Amino acid sequence: MKISTNNPATNFAKKALKALTMIAMVLCAVSLAACSDDDDDEGGASKNPNHPGTNKVLALGQVYTLLGGGQEYYGNEYNDDATTFDVYLVSDGLQIELEMHQANGSETLAAGTYTVKKGDYSKGFISDAYVDRYGHGLEEIYVDIADGTTVTISVSGETYTIEIDGKLADGTDIVGNYTGKLDWFTYTPE
Repeated sequence: MKISTNNPATNFAKKALKALTMIAMVLCAVSLAACSDDDDDEGGASKNPNHPGTNKVLALGQVYTLLGGGQEYYGNEYNDDATTFDVYLVSDGLQIELEMHQANGSETLAAGTYTVKKGDYSKGFISDAYVDRYGHGLEEIYVDIADGTTVTISVSGETYTIEIDGKLADGTDIVGNYTGKLDWFTYTPE
């Protein structure tokens, strides 16, 4: 049986089917575009809306590009239950220093989430943390990083990702991340 293309009912059905197909395609495209993956956004893994992006940190009300970092191994400097590391992140005009404590057994910085808690030398805590602003004709200032600020470290080979999310002692945000190598130093007392 042959269907006539001149039949008005058939032409209407074809147009209606075409329109419904087009509407379904538009709805699919809109719903896919509305989906997002937080890992792919420029703001990094932090849920903080002020996150400035990869290898950047917002501190003292300004965004700084982080250029590199280092880790200095101190061993069991404060107690026998934790190994101490100083971690430095530097930019042109800002340095972040974190005195971190992890479980014994490694001479390299371990992955995990560390929390700033001044004077606590236990594993999983950062006993001292501050930012140092310098250069560019600005007065040099040190500002403590407030208790409760979290620093999350992940490691892949020699590449470290360090996420910082919290507050400075002056109440302003410190948020950002660094991904790259950390120069390695061992502290030797004189």
